[in-house]
Formats: sequence, C-alpha cells, structure tokens
Amino acid sequence: STLSSSSAASDVYKRQGALLENDELAGLDGALAAQLEVPQAWQAAVAAALGSAGDAVIADEISSAIEAIDYLKAGDLGRAGLLIAADEDVDEAWPELPDGASWAIDVISTKAQLLGALRARLHKVALVEDLVAAQQLVNQHPDVTAVTAAGDILSPWFVQGGSEGKPSILQIEAAVRQAQDEAEALDHQLQRIKFELASAKADLEAADHAAAAALEALNESDAQMAALAEQLGASGQTSRASRAEACLLYTSDAADEEDSV
Repeated sequence: STLSSSSAASDVYKRQGALLENDELAGLDGALAAQLEVPQAWQAAVAAALGSAGDAVIADEISSAIEAIDYLKAGDLGRAGLLIAADEDVDEAWPELPDGASWAIDVISTKAQLLGALRARLHKVALVEDLVAAQQLVNQHPDVTAVTAAGDILSPWFVQGGSEGKPSILQIEAAVRQAQDEAEALDHQLQRIKFELASAKADLEAADHAAAAALEALNESDAQMAALAEQLGASGQTSRASRAEACLLYTSDAADEEDSV
C-alpha cells in the first residue's frame, strides 16, 4: 500500500540519517541513490538489480563500514547497507548482448570511485524490455541475469517479479532531483520575467519622461508662436497706421501743390 511504501522509505532515510548525521563516523560519503543518475525507463530495473544496495550509504573503506554497523548495533537503530567505494575494474570480459539489451552498469551515471563496487554488485546483469526477452537472453547466456524494465529478475537459479512494487529509493531520489530541477527552472523563469518587467517599466518611465518633455516643449512652442503672432499683429497695426499716415501726408501735399498752382 502507499502507506506501507511511505513507511519503508521513511525507515531507510532514518537509518541513512542516523549514519550520515553522526560526526563521529568518518569515511561516509552520502547515500548511494542520491549519487546515481539513471534514465527513467530503466529506474525500476536498476533498483531491482541493486536490491538492498540501492538503499546503501557509501563508505570509503571496509573499516568505515564496520564502524557504521557497530554504531547501528549499539544504538539498536536497525540495519543498513554500505557500498565500499572502489574504482572500476574491467579485467573480465562480458558477453556481447543482443539488440535491445544493455548492461545495467552502462545506463548508470555516477562518479568514478563508485563504478568498481557497482560493477561487482551488477555483475553480468543485463536490462531487457520484458520477460520474453529476459528468457531468451538467459537461455543464450546462462551466466547472465536479466532484469526487465518493470523490475522482474530472471536467471537460471532465481526468478523474482510480480505486480508493480513500491517506489524505490532510487526512484524517489530521481523524482526529488526532477522536482528540484523544475523548481530551479521556474525560479530562473521568474527571475527573467522580473528582469523583463523591470526593463519594460524603465522603458515606460523613459517614454513618460520623453512625452512630458515633448509636451512641455510643445507648450513652450505654442507660447512662442502666440507671442510671435501678437508681435506680428502689433507690427501689422503699426504698418497699417504708418501707411495711412503716409497716404494722408501724400494727399495733403498734393492738395497744397494744386492750391499753389
């Protein structure tokens, strides 16, 4: 059930926390599942292939692992697995797989110092699409263990499977990382929108200032035009008055000349 699945995962995290949060325990380097990246299509298969090792804490050497086990025993804190970090050892040749099958170790991305231990744990474990492909592979290579995408395990000496089980710690960690990545992407998007909004606001303020300056210039221009029109009007009146006076003087002079004749 969902409740029992949640409880089982919670127990695993509690035991991991009991080890990793104890400063007196040296040589521990976090939970294994948190340091593995597996394509979503193969997460159930890799979790099934790893088994209890998928819930393990990483130890730098066997003595560190033994010290951690002693701590769990002394505090009656339950049981935990520890994976001993080791560089990859590729001396042994494995058979060539048919199309559609992959070695479990090849779909895992992690740091180099874990590959040796993971290769030992996943020794000749191949991933296939379904039980039909698993049976064909095991019949062809009896020394290979086949694990389906759904997490069913098939070998000449052991078969395990059934209905879909609870989410593994590997799958939970992958979901957590995905949620964190999505949250980070949304945060980046929010920051970009905030920047664009601030830029648009600055552009709007600049446009408002430009419009206000243009309006002020237009008002000044209107005032100047009005003053000029007033000056032109006054000049026109003066010009008309001067012309009238000149005309009057001319008429008067003409009349005086006629009288003298």
